[in-house]
Amino acid sequence: MHSDTKPYPSKIAPADFENQRSTGWLMLSGASLLGLAGGCLLVTCVGMMFVFGGVAQSSATPTATELATGMHWALVPAAVSAPLVVLGAVLVLVGVIRRRN
Repeated sequence: MHSDTKPYPSKIAPADFENQRSTGWLMLSGASLLGLAGGCLLVTCVGMMFVFGGVAQSSATPTATELATGMHWALVPAAVSAPLVVLGAVLVLVGVIRRRN
């Protein structure tokens, strides 16, 4: 046996470790953005419940302007979450595709 050969060659190349590390960060970042977007959507639901709860509790019928103002502020987190969902999904998909190659 030669001294420069290994009896049991490594099955995982060092380049594979670097690939897993870079894809791990991609997938973690994407999952974090998706979680943040989920939180924004939850806040939207809570805001809508407050708006419609206020409408239900009022004795007078609210005007369309009052209702639209309340709904506007309740929907702001949903508008913020839309780009987060797209970016998070893209990061997770890129991480999965890079890890499979």
